Amino acid sequence: KIDVLGFDEYVSYLELRSAIGNPYSNSLLNSIYENYGTPEQSMTGEVRNWQNQYLGNSLRQRYYFSASGNNKIYYNASVGYNKSDGIVQNTSSEQITARLNLSAKLTKKLRLESKVNFAYIRSRMMQGAGSGDQGVSSSFIKSLVIYRPWVSIEEKENEKYEDESDLSISSPTKWVNDSYQTRNETRVTPNISLTYNIARWINFKSSAGIDYHMQEMAKYKGPTVSKSPASGSVQYSEFYNLNWDNTLNAKKKFKKHNIDAMLGFSIGQNCKNTSYVFSDDITQYGMGTDNLDSSPSAKFTYSEVNESKMSFFARAIYNYADRYVITGTYRVDGSSRFAPKNRFSSFPSLAAAWRVNKERWFKAPVISMLKLRAGWGLVGNCSVKPYQYMSTYGHAYEGYHFNDAGYITTLGPNVLTNEDLKWETTDQWNVGLDFGMWDGRLTVVADAYYKNTYDLLQSRIVTYNSGFSNMYVNQGSILNKGVEITLETVPVSIRGFEWKLSGNISFNRNTLTDLGYEGNADDFYFTPGVKTQQRYYTGANIGSGGYHSEQPVNIYMQGQPIGLFYGYKTDGLVQEGEYG
Repeated sequence: KIDVLGFDEYVSYLELRSAIGNPYSNSLLNSIYENYGTPEQSMTGEVRNWQNQYLGNSLRQRYYFSASGNNKIYYNASVGYNKSDGIVQNTSSEQITARLNLSAKLTKKLRLESKVNFAYIRSRMMQGAGSGDQGVSSSFIKSLVIYRPWVSIEEKENEKYEDESDLSISSPTKWVNDSYQTRNETRVTPNISLTYNIARWINFKSSAGIDYHMQEMAKYKGPTVSKSPASGSVQYSEFYNLNWDNTLNAKKKFKKHNIDAMLGFSIGQNCKNTSYVFSDDITQYGMGTDNLDSSPSAKFTYSEVNESKMSFFARAIYNYADRYVITGTYRVDGSSRFAPKNRFSSFPSLAAAWRVNKERWFKAPVISMLKLRAGWGLVGNCSVKPYQYMSTYGHAYEGYHFNDAGYITTLGPNVLTNEDLKWETTDQWNVGLDFGMWDGRLTVVADAYYKNTYDLLQSRIVTYNSGFSNMYVNQGSILNKGVEITLETVPVSIRGFEWKLSGNISFNRNTLTDLGYEGNADDFYFTPGVKTQQRYYTGANIGSGGYHSEQPVNIYMQGQPIGLFYGYKTDGLVQEGEYG
């Protein structure tokens, strides 16, 4: 619990403020005491410790049942129920879970496997700070800590009574009785797979799964809490992820030759839609958020996002005598986030390894591992908001008042399109060393890498006469290079007791090799007295409302590390007796 002023300390605080002429403190003292400042002074109302009154212990309950069997069909099923009462009055959380795993051999060559998970959560919480449209200026926790530790007779007998001496914040009692925040959530994740053994060394596997998630949240503050018309909001979100994967796997061994190959195809779809209603003027507040439609100024928003991905991939691993290993991978990935002409891109990779200690001529028994590794590959990134290549429209709200309506809905374009958006690509080389001694008592793993990322997906600021503030583009390139070393030792390993020590160190250097556009050009002093002209652009400002706060936090310069801090250097702090 938070240490706050007790009643006597609170009264002393009011008396000190009243002594310097604060009329608000004097008014509160006259409310607390009858005949305040006279010999007949007597206290009215009751002293309260709000944290002791509304914070308590939490009771938790947990029930769990499971069953399993293996009569031709293996199954494992479980059901659980959890309930927790919150430490705040009128708060609680309930959860129901269920799980079912099945595995069955349908024929000699065909096997079925399935997993289904279900979860339902229902909770009722007390609104804290940071509640979106409900505002952050007040909350139950704030009221619990700063509300005066005393209530009048009228307030004690009538929880809706408004004490004119303290209208800045509502009492914790009103928060508990006239506000709530509820959440109902359902999640179902069924998965099923079929594996068919074509031959002893080759099989085909097809698996599909859905991740369905629904969430409904409601927030409400009655008039005794908001000290104005009641406010509330309801948000309903529903989204699912669908995946279907198909792979053809082959493993074959010819004496010292081992081949592991795979061909695959994968498709996925994500969908999310969200409905949101908010009002700060609920006129019929007896049923809480169920009466949001009674407000003349309710705001309604709806959003929906659909996107798909498709991949074709192949991988082959050749291993000779566990001494030489070559791995090749080729994949073609497609994303609906890009226009059809740039939707698909190819990403090959190649790697090789040599276990030197497996060679016949290697005669160093103390060295248990000596492996050299090298690899190259391309990796793609499509992390950009959907629909950036399409002209889409969105709605907004304006505070105009027509026919007593608090808001009107407007519609307009919300994306500055770019049909040339494409995959961001990273071209990476790496070499490595695995070294071990004394059967693994000492191991060292060292890696060096060189990564060049180009066609960076980023949001670029555009001139306001375009009607937009930014647009997504492919621009610029970044170079990352470095070394990573990991050391692990086992100083003690005796009779089941083992003591391990490990540590790692890494060195990384990044450079913004290309801004992607001309940018600005100016003179900078990296070394005192030496002027260098650099191309650059600046990041977001520190804040707003003053000259110093309207300065950028970071600066991006071609040929320099990413995100350099940029600003004025301080001459120090003005100390007592000094003048700035």
